[in-house]
Amino acid sequence: PLLDPSPVAKALSREKVPTAERTKRHCSSIVGVRPDGAAPLLPPPPRAYSPMTMPSRQGFRDPRPVVHVPIERDEGVIELCRQAVDRLAARLPDVQLYCHMRVGNALRVVASVGGLRLIYEIRREQGGICWRAAETREAQLVEDVRRDPDYLATDERVRSEIAVPVLGGPETLLLLDAEFTDRVFTPEEADAMKAEATRLEDELAR
Repeated sequence: PLLDPSPVAKALSREKVPTAERTKRHCSSIVGVRPDGAAPLLPPPPRAYSPMTMPSRQGFRDPRPVVHVPIERDEGVIELCRQAVDRLAARLPDVQLYCHMRVGNALRVVASVGGLRLIYEIRREQGGICWRAAETREAQLVEDVRRDPDYLATDERVRSEIAVPVLGGPETLLLLDAEFTDRVFTPEEADAMKAEATRLEDELAR
């Protein structure tokens, strides 16, 4: 069954966040806050939704309905995301880590660790490795992002990426993402990402 299409946690797009704010350890600390001098927050999604039929880069048309997280769960879900990113940071030092929340036709970062440039929101029509993971509901292990046509470049130092969907029933609700600079991830690091996604799924189901 569809989740209640209520307004969800709002995140700021990259260009609307002052440089000083980008250095904060968790970007969830600025979710729903208007930093000094920043443009207004993004408006909440409309209260009525139609099925997603926007074609992706590969021309795939997804007939499944838009997924939303009920507003009463936002705070708890974001806290779970922050905890997951903290655990991963302890196991994967010096790796850029994100947890994205799926909000309508966008993936929004609600927790992150690392010093690389962030994209706070990725629209579905933009594609990317994260959206590929969200739509296929399969982990994406990209050893060389320079050879992947879907990769959305954010920092020239990034060489490999892991994106693992966190499912709620048949749908992707969250997504764990890791970017590795100047190297390829190890099998152990890939296993750690998958294990954390499984743990998040279990926590969301409680």
